[in-house]
Parts: sequence; C-alpha cells; structure tokens
Amino acid sequence: MATKAEYKVRVITEDDTEAVLVHLREFFFKNEPINESVKLLENESSRCIDLERYCIKAMHGGISYVAVTDTEKIISVSLNIISALDEVDSEEIEYSDPKFLIVDKFLTIAGGNGTKAILKKFPNCKKVWDVKVLSTDSQWRGKGIAGVLLDLSRKTAYEKGCDLIRMDCSSYYSARVAEKLGFELVHEMLFDDYREDGKPVFAIPHPHTSATTYVQKILPP
Repeated sequence: MATKAEYKVRVITEDDTEAVLVHLREFFFKNEPINESVKLLENESSRCIDLERYCIKAMHGGISYVAVTDTEKIISVSLNIISALDEVDSEEIEYSDPKFLIVDKFLTIAGGNGTKAILKKFPNCKKVWDVKVLSTDSQWRGKGIAGVLLDLSRKTAYEKGCDLIRMDCSSYYSARVAEKLGFELVHEMLFDDYREDGKPVFAIPHPHTSATTYVQKILPP
C-alpha cells in the first residue's frame, strides 16, 4: 500500500492533457483486449487520434483525477463523466478511424445493454457517475491508488447528486479491479456472441471473455 506522502491526487486540468495521454498510451490503450484484437495500435509509436479524442472529452469536465508523485509524474488516472440515463449524448463525437469505429460500435452496443440492465435493476436511477477509464502505472499497481481515486469519485458523485457509480470493463483484469473495489456485476456480453456474418468480430485470448458493466450505490460519505 502506497502512502499518500508518496503521491497526491488532484483534478485533471487542460494543462495535463498531453501528460495524461502519454500515460494512457503506455499503460492503457495498448493493453485493452479489443484494441489489441483489431490491431488499433500496430507498434509502440502508433497513435489512434480518435481514441485520444474519446478520452479528452472526459478529461476536461472538471471531475477527472490524477495521482502524481512529488515530481508531477502521473501514476494513475481516472477519467469520469456524469450521465443522465434517460438522455442521449448531445455532444457525440464523429470518428473516422476504421479500426476504432469497430471498437466504438461494440462499446456503444455493450454500453447500451448495460444501461438497460441498470435501469431494470435500479428503475429510479436518474444520474450516474461513469468511470470511463481507470489506469495505473504498472510500477504502482497493487498499492491501492485506484481505490483512492474511486474514494474521491464517490465523494464528488454524492455531492453532485449521482445515484450510482458505473464501470464498463472490456478486460478481465479491469473487471477484477471493479469486484475488488466492491462493485456489483449487472450485465455481461460475451465477445464470442458479438458476430457479423456469423463470425466473431474479435479474436481475444483467455482470460478475456466478455464486456461487463459494474455498479456501486453511492452512499453519504
């Protein structure tokens, strides 16, 4: 367990944009199973501008957080948005990268099914704190930093009147993190069930088998 003296947590600002993207390129983008399956990033220097735009949209809302060392090195990132479950996103971004369009289409379908499952289980839920990305530097994993970022999210989500915190996971490991943090599974979509012309769209190795939606009720701090 890392002590808070080793790092501090703060809100992401626009000045952090490039540093956050550098972190995500190294520790998040290339490790997501569906990104690997479509070869979204073909080598270490590859970039997907559409994927970065997707993250920047969440980055600048004033409710996303970083953990940084005393030298301002980013060691963990939590990108968050607040969603009204009964409203359509009026600021949807149009993407052009053909590989990312495959990923985005799947995430939209899986996410939509997750929303339906949430509303079925929690019919009175109106507003959700949506954790879009939770990423930690590999050298700092297992030290409870993601949990600290989630604790801050819970506090802010409560202050903003959210009913639930939501995490959509497309990796076995991120799903295990959600479970470890006390989240409840409400929906699962198997990769093998997502097909076009009768064939699976993604060829993803074990242990990654599904996209999942996890939630946690927000209680007073």
